[in-house]
Amino acid sequence: NIKELRKTYEDKIKDIDSRMDALNKNTKVNPKKQENRKKELETEKNRVNKDILELDKIDCDEVVLSSIMTAKYGDKVWTVHGGNITALRYLNANYYLYYNIILDAKHEGYKQIDFFGCSGDANPDKSSSIYGLHNFKKRLGGEYHEFIGEFDLVTNKLMYFIFNTLISIKYKKKKKSKKKTKKKIGDYMREENFVGVIFGGDMNSYAVARAFYEAYKIKTIVIGRYPLYPTTFSKLIEGYYYEDLLKDEVMLKALEDVDKLYPNKKKIVLSNTDYYVKQVIHNKDKIEKLSDNFIVPTINEELFLQLFNKDTFYELCNKLNLCHPETVVYDFSKDKLEEFEIPFTYPIFMKPGNTDKYTRLDFAGRQKGYIINNREEFDKNINIIKNGGYDDKFIVQEYIESTDEDMYVYTFYANKDHEVEVMSGGKILMHDRTPELIGNYNAITNACDEKLCYELKDFVEKIKYTGIGHFDVVYDRLRDRYVVFEINIRQGRSNMYNLANGVNLMEYIVNDYIKNEKHEFKIANRDFTVSIVSKRQLKKHVPNHEIKNFYRFTLAPYDMNLKRLYYQYRWDQKILKGYKKYNEKK
Repeated sequence: NIKELRKTYEDKIKDIDSRMDALNKNTKVNPKKQENRKKELETEKNRVNKDILELDKIDCDEVVLSSIMTAKYGDKVWTVHGGNITALRYLNANYYLYYNIILDAKHEGYKQIDFFGCSGDANPDKSSSIYGLHNFKKRLGGEYHEFIGEFDLVTNKLMYFIFNTLISIKYKKKKKSKKKTKKKIGDYMREENFVGVIFGGDMNSYAVARAFYEAYKIKTIVIGRYPLYPTTFSKLIEGYYYEDLLKDEVMLKALEDVDKLYPNKKKIVLSNTDYYVKQVIHNKDKIEKLSDNFIVPTINEELFLQLFNKDTFYELCNKLNLCHPETVVYDFSKDKLEEFEIPFTYPIFMKPGNTDKYTRLDFAGRQKGYIINNREEFDKNINIIKNGGYDDKFIVQEYIESTDEDMYVYTFYANKDHEVEVMSGGKILMHDRTPELIGNYNAITNACDEKLCYELKDFVEKIKYTGIGHFDVVYDRLRDRYVVFEINIRQGRSNMYNLANGVNLMEYIVNDYIKNEKHEFKIANRDFTVSIVSKRQLKKHVPNHEIKNFYRFTLAPYDMNLKRLYYQYRWDQKILKGYKKYNEKK
């Protein structure tokens, strides 16, 4: 019975808490022994909490404890594959299943059952990695039989040699690291009283995990709807996935689950995309009420709406004298296309005013932004967007002629008192060419315009901003000026460039909220080149750039394995294919 089992677990938690209280009150115990005992109790509590989380995923009174797939042919039965529910594994339901498989096979007239899973050693040593499996099957009462075995048919000797060499190196390295230290990366989480929690699993989140690891040697918790490279197959990340995460109640439940797993740690809650930013800010008060452990270093909902909606953001820019493109707004809910006038000459540029609503839609012809050459193109695309289901505002702007070299990003951190502590600039070397991802940065180098930095700092402090944000900026060569296109209420997708520029944004948050420390304003300015693609490919596509202090966005040198290299290769090829296809069109 699931309810009764849950109560048993909850009673265990109460018992552990009671023992912890008694231990804290006992002043006669040796301090070192007391500390070791506390760690043991905390580990035990975490283990029980994980079992409770597994039970929470069960939404019925009865549950399948174990299952085994069998195959029958001739006079023989094979147990092909089996599995148990994690939370209730200690009930050993698989023993009962195997027993009944034997009974059924005998009743149906079969003469043999093959349990699979032997290594070729009839008497493995207790220290062997396969001893437990071997002993489990031996206890079922069967006899040991050795077949011809499995052999490789080599068709390419060179590739076969390379593959086996890499596998050998991998396991030797793993074995060596285990001998050197008893700790894994994840164990370092016990040494800090906080942990980063980020919604979403793209390269933005991976950069956040790198920042936390490089500063504090801790893992970062990623909460998403499904596993997504580059936050999969990583030693830096612990992933939890909820299909309906965009529902507020599911998001809050996810955070409750994390708080149960790490009850004594502060959780710094961040987001990696606009829809998670909007959701977290909308629920900020509820998140902070879940537990005193949650820290949400961002702005309030009123300021968010003012900055997130492009029309009100540009009104604010006008008011505070921040240079931006000439702009009009097309409102799908009330404007009539035939009556809408554009006060500047073609070409023009247009983009969604509500990116959260827009990015949730999927229709043929959808683009992140549109370059429009004449009225006919404008009318055509407005109708495509309307028929695609978008019913909010669209920003229509003067088009500023630019190349990749004219595009910049400036990231900042503003503390709890709305004071900007750091500004870090980057110049775009390559951006994505595919229509649905145009504007995403694939390679960045350092940039530092001091005058612009102080203008952006002044704007941020006047609006009383809190947390991480970044500006997308374009240099207007025709009028010799920097033009701000938008502000994003989060770290950017390509925020890894800040680490390369000597700015660890996670350290600023920890110093501000955990250590209550402030910093004097700093403009970062180091030589660096950060890229998704390899150095060789970057040189090919940006031949005139001198590469200095090269970093890969998603390949940390301390977090590489064969799976990550494989998925990175596939990603590189996709980017380069799109770059070639759409660059040629351009």
